[in-house]
Amino acid sequence: MAAPQTSPPESLRPDAAGQRQLDQALHWQGVGPMRRRARKLHAYVAEAHANGYRVRFWATPDMPGAARDAVWNELFDAGVDHINTDDLARCSSS
Repeated sequence: MAAPQTSPPESLRPDAAGQRQLDQALHWQGVGPMRRRARKLHAYVAEAHANGYRVRFWATPDMPGAARDAVWNELFDAGVDHINTDDLARCSSS
């Protein structure tokens, strides 16, 4: 396995502009279809992992319910490594 790059590719940079781009591409609150967004999410995670990076999401829905569970399930399915939440017990059991 190749060592991670010292500087992430622009598409993976965790700066404000990169975060805004990702937020715009993936903005979804767990209601309705996510098909196109799911493809972008999976591609983003795959690119990050291919470059030796882990993927962490924060500011996801945190109120218990179907919408939060749907978002978390999509993130888990895409291979996201970390999800910030105040409900650690529920997230770790999902």
